[in-house]
Amino acid sequence: MNKKILPRLFFSCLVCILLYACYPNVDISLEETDLVITNRETKVDFSQFSTYAIPDSIVKIIDGEAVDDPSVEFDKLVLETVKSNLKDIGYVESVNPSFD
Repeated sequence: MNKKILPRLFFSCLVCILLYACYPNVDISLEETDLVITNRETKVDFSQFSTYAIPDSIVKIIDGEAVDDPSVEFDKLVLETVKSNLKDIGYVESVNPSFD
């Protein structure tokens, strides 16, 4: 009887250890939970547009208020990637984009 219980006990402990190791860290900082929100209007036919406007900086908002954040390490990369993706699908950057 003891010989049957030990392998099962060992296997159960191993499974518990593996599951615990995969559990996410609950001590996550604000920087690790950055969030980007996009709101797409499903009733708009975007194929009718050919231009777009984009700001030259990224505004960080905390609790509904814009904040000065010195960590701008990836801002330029994000903006350039968005511009490149829009260019790749045929959009042209404009100061006065067409909305009709």
